[in-house]
Amino acid sequence: MGFCSHCRYGLAASSRYDLVPDDFAYAPDQNAIQMIKATGVFPYLVKNLALPNLEKELSSRLSREAHRVTYPSEVDALVRQCAIAMSADSLPEAFIMEDARPNAFTFGSEDHASVVVSSGTLNLLTEHELSALFGHELGHVKSGHMLYHTVAEILGGGIGASASFLGLSIVTVPVRLALLS
Repeated sequence: MGFCSHCRYGLAASSRYDLVPDDFAYAPDQNAIQMIKATGVFPYLVKNLALPNLEKELSSRLSREAHRVTYPSEVDALVRQCAIAMSADSLPEAFIMEDARPNAFTFGSEDHASVVVSSGTLNLLTEHELSALFGHELGHVKSGHMLYHTVAEILGGGIGASASFLGLSIVTVPVRLALLS
């Protein structure tokens, strides 16, 4: 299976053998996401009002402070291999931030996901460890975490670079913890 170089969507049809979130997801996590989705209001507000602006801000900041991973490269090959293994519907864009501190995160939506890894992480981890890292990040996309994690990381300052993109220094920890729980 491969991905279209223009739209980044998978070129092969889904099959019953593809990996699905039920194959690897933690049951309490699935229940929490279903409960949040059942409210209807929160997902609608986040997806239609908050996320487009936040995604635009993060993308703009990344275009200035990171470089996009291009084909062919070692990082691109790892992301592609993990996307295939995870039966991803589309190939996320990948970025490398110049930062010695180890960090990686995924943001965006299930329709347009981006994976960001720091240069410090690339220098620290082996190829197998990087595969696990990218698999983990793509698992967030596959599990439907993107919407909530993007907002939580931005609100909460994240573990590293994600919230600093927006200059947020004062945040409400309980809101972030609720979204990440």
